[in-house]
Amino acid sequence: MIKSCESSPLFGNALINIQRVVIAPPSALAYLEALINNLPLGTLYCNRCQHPHLDLGDFARNPHKKHFCGNCGVDSNWSKTPIVSSPLNELAHKLTKNSNFVESDGSLDLRDYPDCQIKVWSSTPAVLWTGDLAQGNGYPCPHLPRKKKILDNTFGKVTGFDGSHLERDKLLAIMLDKCKKPKGDK
Repeated sequence: MIKSCESSPLFGNALINIQRVVIAPPSALAYLEALINNLPLGTLYCNRCQHPHLDLGDFARNPHKKHFCGNCGVDSNWSKTPIVSSPLNELAHKLTKNSNFVESDGSLDLRDYPDCQIKVWSSTPAVLWTGDLAQGNGYPCPHLPRKKKILDNTFGKVTGFDGSHLERDKLLAIMLDKCKKPKGDK
């Protein structure tokens, strides 16, 4: 949850005074998918109630000009160009300290750990990044045992148990797809 203070409203629209925002998983997922797929993002405000518009589902995957307000129901909101509208886009631009990404230069060969159960996933951009350092891009691998040392790092290149190289984009697509499925469906 994000809370505003009187001197710094959350949104730039002076006609509304939203003092707190709860970032629910569907809105975070829709925003991340649009961000990762380089879709044009924006924040459109309803011309009747002035609330920021949120695109979800297929609407978040397909930029469009006509937007239906989920707050008051008006269906005559138009953006100048096709966009995916998300209030998170405006919050990210306002609150993110460092929007840069750094590609990890480390490499990991999983064949070096034949008896280990290893979890590897693709890093995703943070919805809001309040750290001063750039975000890392790669494959986070937590608590990887290497003899007496523990490796806990993000790697830019990972070789699988079969000798093939993991493809970050494919792994990321699988991860996002799994987020959309109800618990128990695999």
